[in-house]
Amino acid sequence: MSSKKCNVTFEIEKELEPHQVIGMVGATKALGCWTMKNAIILKNSTETEKNKFSTTVRLEKGKTHFYRYFQANVVCKEFVVTSWDALEDPRMLVIPDMENHVVSDVYGKNCSCGWLTGQSELRIYLSSCAEKPLLRKSTLATDTSQLKMKVSANPVFSSKLVKLLPCDSEVSENTISTCVEIPENEGDNHISFVFQYWKSRTVTALLTVLNDEGVVGTATFSTCSLDNSKGTLCLPVIKEKGKTAVAEISVAYSVIHSFSHKDMDLAKSQNIWDRSRMLLVGHRGCGNSFTADNLSNYRENSIESFTKVSDKDGAFIEFDVHLTKDSVPIVYHDLTTCLQTLKKDGSPGLAEVPVYQLLLEEVQTIRTKHRSRRINRRSLAFDEDDFEVNPPFPTLAEVFEEVSENTGFNIELKYPSFNVNGRYEDGLCDYIDANHFLDKILQVVFDYGEDREVFFSSFDVDMCIMARKKQNRYPVFLLTNGNTTHYTKMMDLRERTNEMALATAKAEGLAGINSLELDLYEFPDIVEKVHKAGLMMAFYGDGVANNLPLFDEKNVDVAIYDRIHTIDYTPRERNDEANDNKKNNKQYISDCTTRNKTASSSFRTTNHVLLHP
Repeated sequence: MSSKKCNVTFEIEKELEPHQVIGMVGATKALGCWTMKNAIILKNSTETEKNKFSTTVRLEKGKTHFYRYFQANVVCKEFVVTSWDALEDPRMLVIPDMENHVVSDVYGKNCSCGWLTGQSELRIYLSSCAEKPLLRKSTLATDTSQLKMKVSANPVFSSKLVKLLPCDSEVSENTISTCVEIPENEGDNHISFVFQYWKSRTVTALLTVLNDEGVVGTATFSTCSLDNSKGTLCLPVIKEKGKTAVAEISVAYSVIHSFSHKDMDLAKSQNIWDRSRMLLVGHRGCGNSFTADNLSNYRENSIESFTKVSDKDGAFIEFDVHLTKDSVPIVYHDLTTCLQTLKKDGSPGLAEVPVYQLLLEEVQTIRTKHRSRRINRRSLAFDEDDFEVNPPFPTLAEVFEEVSENTGFNIELKYPSFNVNGRYEDGLCDYIDANHFLDKILQVVFDYGEDREVFFSSFDVDMCIMARKKQNRYPVFLLTNGNTTHYTKMMDLRERTNEMALATAKAEGLAGINSLELDLYEFPDIVEKVHKAGLMMAFYGDGVANNLPLFDEKNVDVAIYDRIHTIDYTPRERNDEANDNKKNNKQYISDCTTRNKTASSSFRTTNHVLLHP
């Protein structure tokens, strides 16, 4: 009597380092129910074929099984995922009616980089510009151009160096003893030292300044002394002999802790996301309703505005999310709002306050006004005093619940930016801890996201990297002010130009960049540069709505604009040559520990593509 189950052997041929493994996880109990703790590790069983790894699993005949592979480093008996199968559809296998069956798979394409599955990450950034020099108050006789720096941290289990140049990035592993030249000006590169460690440990970072004769001095800090998960430290460089400060170094940093959720497994992915048409996205829903030249007739970032966009087939909604004082994610564009008050003489007044200093109950019950109404009394196209039918400040959870699941979301993570004039957005230099901020938002997204298409974006580079490292499902775009002088430049060199933003996105596994529309008119080659890097190009701005055919012609991937509900435009089907060029230029992770190989996300497949032959 034949068995109801088949011995299925899965095998992959791949070159691995001794600390690396290939694993698999799938939908059924036999394949681990998509959870990493139940993952199956493929083993090497032959000395003659050292690069062939396999495992045998008994699976029921005639059944369809879905599964994915991943690559990981083994650290203290824990798996640190470095890459994984990231197509929307997992691999599929129908079990044949036979006793034994061998599946020879290929791993390396259609992969996305790993995420923090339990470990934390300390990032130390070295860059210099006129507005924020790296080395200051130096009493060194040595020319700074002759100085180098070595950055180490302890205790950590991995280290990485990310070097950014316009349109290019270089990633190197195991950099504990690597010396780098100290960047002197904006034209030099931007360098990131990345260390992974277990959150329970306190990590001490040591920055050593050297010249040709040896050590000039050292600077140090510990993770336990940091007030926020991201910021800048001014550290004294202490001379070894004499214990005197010979310089001061300005070092930016970020600390990223892992995020966990019961639904964050390997079952779902939106990381590989190809479209044959330009994606249309409604800015703040139906558009800016307070400060634009052409005002929307629906309150911006309101349920009513979002629902109106839902009527357009295939359209997405862009909106801004930040937190209230009681840490509830709410949808509102500005970081401040105005409370309606009474002056001493009994006349009405407006008091501007940061939203994060107000409780959810307060923003949803106190009568507020948009901050522009303090000085601008222009006639609006909607009733701003309607707090019953169409109120401001919906929670992110309410937006997920009340807007059709067929409508995709572009969630902008609204965190105070820092410009070249040394000013924080709205003066908010002390803000919510970055990890706490993101974890609260991600909790809602994973609680309510289900099958809705979502991607994140932010003008804050660290927010983008953190959003990418904390979760494995949703793509992330880096927002920039572009290369024109329309907006004040950012202090962070990683996004000061589109070319540096491109390099950042490429190195950090982001989906692409999102720039001001004026760049398409003045620097149209940016689209080709981004596509050659295997990334996506999005544009936002007041004039996008009037130039959709041009953006479509230039093969822009995402167009974000106002009054989407009043404009009828159907993006053209991209020709095969344009799509093939973009796909051929994509970089897919085959080994995340290999120098110069970085992950890049793409847009979702229109047709379901199965990886298994």
